[in-house]
Amino acid sequence: MLSNTVIQAKTEEHNGFQMTNIILTDRKNTIIEVIRIMRYQVSLSAKGLKNIAKLGKGVSDPYAIVTLHSGDGTVEELGRTES
Repeated sequence: MLSNTVIQAKTEEHNGFQMTNIILTDRKNTIIEVIRIMRYQVSLSAKGLKNIAKLGKGVSDPYAIVTLHSGDGTVEELGRTES
């Protein structure tokens, strides 16, 4: 297994894509550039939801909150559905 040293790492978002650019060196000080591009597409639907509005308050209006839990423990809210 190679031992690499990270020189620079940054993550940016461009047009809905998350791009991570990592520059590192190996034991021979060869510069290696790693570019990882990720895009997520999530589809949500629900059927047969119960009306949980209180009596006389009309119809409940459910929505979903979509979050991304990263391996380093950070949590990022990606979006919410329309209510």
